[in-house]
Amino acid sequence: MSTEPVPAALADLGRYRLLQQLGQGGMGTVYLAEDKQLARQVAVKVLPPGRLQDADAVARFQREARALAQLAHPGIVRAFDFGAAGDQHFFVMEYVAGESLAQVLIGTVRSHRDARPTTFCRLLRHSPTPIRKVWCIAT
Repeated sequence: MSTEPVPAALADLGRYRLLQQLGQGGMGTVYLAEDKQLARQVAVKVLPPGRLQDADAVARFQREARALAQLAHPGIVRAFDFGAAGDQHFFVMEYVAGESLAQVLIGTVRSHRDARPTTFCRLLRHSPTPIRKVWCIAT
């Protein structure tokens, strides 16, 4: 979990109060947040400020939220909401405490140092796990 502070401009996204940064990637930053109406913790992914004026990036972000909303599996977080506060686009997901997929994969790679990268790709592609379902939607 990151110790990066929540930018003041993002601290309050309507009914969601951002608490701390969980991770960051090319299509956004994910924060632990509180859903003030339902009094529960959620994860909120926010489109980076530098991409707000990029119509293609906004459309891709919306497609990502819709794709997640179509998935229903115990091993995949659920999408709860999508919206905008001012010009800030975000979507809200179930929050699950624990290791990230990156942490799990790093641990797997460390425990299988002799395995080739193609071995992991083949395992993911043919896996009956939630990753397989995501693979089918993404490809």
